[in-house]
Amino acid sequence: MSQNHHIAIIPARKNSIGYPGKNRLFFKYTRNFIKKINWFENIYLSSDDEWFKKKCKENKYHFIKRSKKLSGPKISIKKVIDDFVKKKKIKKSYIIWLIYIPLMPKSKKLYDSSKKLIEKKNIKSICGFTKVETHPYLTWYKKNNKLYKFCKNNVFRRQDLPLALSHNHVICAFRCSELKYLDEELININTKPILIKGRIKEID
Repeated sequence: MSQNHHIAIIPARKNSIGYPGKNRLFFKYTRNFIKKINWFENIYLSSDDEWFKKKCKENKYHFIKRSKKLSGPKISIKKVIDDFVKKKKIKKSYIIWLIYIPLMPKSKKLYDSSKKLIEKKNIKSICGFTKVETHPYLTWYKKNNKLYKFCKNNVFRRQDLPLALSHNHVICAFRCSELKYLDEELININTKPILIKGRIKEID
C-alpha cells in the first residue's frame, strides 16, 4: 500500500484581467476531470469568490477563503500555496498537485504516469514543459535605438542550439517539504521536467 499522500489545490481567484469570470465559466471542466482521478485524498479550492463555496460543498472539496491581499494579479502562485499550507497545516510529507482551471487539456494518463514518477524518493517536484517555438538565443531587445541579444551567444548553426523549454502548469506537483526551495512558479533546478506534446490551451 502506498505511503504517499496526494492532495490537490485549485486556485480560482475572482477577478481576471484577460478573461473576466473564466474560473466560474470553466470550473465544470476541471471538476469533471478530477472525477477521473481516484487517488486524491483531499481537494482544496482557494478563492476570494464566495460563488465557489457552494460548488465546493456540492463536490466535497474544501473551500479556502483567500484574503484580498493574496487575490491580486501580481501575487505569485507560491504565495497562495504557502498560505494554503499554513492554514491547513499540510504535512511536509504530502504531495501537492496544482490544478489550474484555465489550462487545457488535462490528461488522466499524464497524471497517472506523473504520480508514479513523483512517488520515487529522488523526485521532489515535477512540472510540465514544452519546446519553445522561437529559441531565446535568437531573440533580441531594443534599447536606445540599439539592438541587444537577450542571451549573449555566438551560435550560428541551428543544430548547435541547446534544447530550450518553456514551463507550463498542465502538470505540476511537489512534496510539501520542497516548497520553500521552489521559485515563484514552483520550479527549481531539481524539478523533473515533464515534456508535454501537443498544443496547450490557456484561457486568458
